[in-house]
Amino acid sequence: MQEPELEEEPPVSLWQKLVRQRIIQTLVLYIPIGWMLVEIATALSEGFDLPPWVLNGAMVLFIAGIPVAIFLAWAFQWTESGVTTDVKGWRGGIVLTVAAVLLFGVSAALYLNLRKEVLLENAGALTDPIGVVAVLPFVQQGVQQSQLGDTFALEITDRLSKHPDLYVLSSVATFAPALASLAPSGQQQRLVADYIVSGTISADEQGFILNITLLDKEQQVLWQDDMRFGADADSQVGLQRRISRHVAEVLGTKYQSTEYCEPTDNLEALEAYHSAKLKINQRGREYLAEAEALLKKAIKLDPDYGHAYSALSVAYLLQGRWKPEYRSGVLAEEVARKALDRCPTLGVAYRIWVPDYTGLRNEWVDEELKWRDSLAMAPNDIWLLDNYALNLGPLGMGATEMKVRNRVYRLNPLDPRAIVGKAWMKMNDETVSEAMELTEEAERQGDKSCNVPYLRWRAGLLTSEEATIKAWESFPGECGGTGSGGFSAMIHALGPAVIYQARHQRDARRLMLDYLREHMKEMPNMAMLSAIESSDLDLAFDAIEYGLEHDEFLMFPAWWEEDEPTAMFRRDARFAQLVERLDYVDYWREFGWPDGKCAPFGDSFVCEN
Repeated sequence: MQEPELEEEPPVSLWQKLVRQRIIQTLVLYIPIGWMLVEIATALSEGFDLPPWVLNGAMVLFIAGIPVAIFLAWAFQWTESGVTTDVKGWRGGIVLTVAAVLLFGVSAALYLNLRKEVLLENAGALTDPIGVVAVLPFVQQGVQQSQLGDTFALEITDRLSKHPDLYVLSSVATFAPALASLAPSGQQQRLVADYIVSGTISADEQGFILNITLLDKEQQVLWQDDMRFGADADSQVGLQRRISRHVAEVLGTKYQSTEYCEPTDNLEALEAYHSAKLKINQRGREYLAEAEALLKKAIKLDPDYGHAYSALSVAYLLQGRWKPEYRSGVLAEEVARKALDRCPTLGVAYRIWVPDYTGLRNEWVDEELKWRDSLAMAPNDIWLLDNYALNLGPLGMGATEMKVRNRVYRLNPLDPRAIVGKAWMKMNDETVSEAMELTEEAERQGDKSCNVPYLRWRAGLLTSEEATIKAWESFPGECGGTGSGGFSAMIHALGPAVIYQARHQRDARRLMLDYLREHMKEMPNMAMLSAIESSDLDLAFDAIEYGLEHDEFLMFPAWWEEDEPTAMFRRDARFAQLVERLDYVDYWREFGWPDGKCAPFGDSFVCEN
């Protein structure tokens, strides 16, 4: 009897397999439901001012959950008898286990990578910027609260300044009197800003209306809205918070920022605080006294106002130059500690209060780390940035110092002090003309410090005997030109012409070095600088040892100049012993080596190899 032939099953397509396993059906349900939940999270985040991680987390979970949904649809089916699986037997169990581990691992990796993409690690002052943002003073139309527009602009500036990948222009620049008569486009051009936030506040019977605009440098509108708010603190502070978050989202910030502590629910205290900050920006004796009074008023109105305590500690610190009771800095430290008790992420307060770090013998390393940690909390604070740059130079981190100084300049392009800092960075044989152009620009911007005459003196030494003599003849007495200290005493004794000639003529160099050797204890820094430049390394190291032993000022940045005499100084075996003894090497191993001038070599290191 012939057996009946079995009919071959028709081939099943991939689509049919996906449908049979209910994978397509699952995705059809999962994607719209998941997206709807993300939209709900968005609405809740905007409506209740939830932190950004809520929305970011919802989006990441939605995407990372897709592989999990596909796996569950493939492995399990709903039937009348319950949940079943087509994967049976011990081999099936192994396959199911391996597939589950792999797919859940893929989801976990996807989650971690997406979250890393959403929030990269806060690199503080060294974060590459998206662009320069200027929040201009808001215009008021028919509003009785005289400080309302300024308060809005300043509060939004403070909030955006927490983002390390935004260069947020200081209020010293955006509120500069020189900009008051210019239109927003003119202010943007003068401030060299990539983006500007401007606003107009008006009032009607129902409350206030803010028309806010975010423009790029081509004056294209990136965001614009009319936003209503009330006269109460919750409404105004909540709107400032929403605006700051939305601007950051539109500009595409990707880095973590430390928490911005909410200011106060007392509008009078808020206005007093921001008025005081504008006074502090002006730095004069009378302005600082007014700022102190305003900040004490803000603290009296709200004793938990951490930002006001932080600003008050700055006012005390700055007034220490002429008020004996503030000179020690103890009062500033006490008030900074109170600020941190109320808000632990206030970078300026942290830097004023923080004691020396333990286990560090090198003062420059200790200072650099304290400024660095402070900037992680306040990456756009000019005072912190400026002092951080000052402490990078002595450690040989010239490229990093240049990056930080560039940030200082971008944050306040109208401040002559930032221009002076840039001029010093350019003061060498190749770029001395650029340095002098910056020096003249600083003078035009109103710089009256001793930096300008010292820059001219240095430029004279780099250019000609005539320029050196001219620079010395115009050197102000209050900057050391007529004093009896080491710098001026040597020039009075030898004459500016000899100081210039010492760079080019052997006899003049010998005359200057003999004088410095005889007077080394009176001027170890001058002896060190001149000896390095003249390749008299015995005198250079003698001056360094004397300066270190007697805690005298030494200009450590001179160790890292690019010229050949300084390279010879670094090649000397005594230099390697010196930097190792001063804990430079441990710092370099953790934070990077000094611009190729020293480098690791096995378990040790070499300089100028």
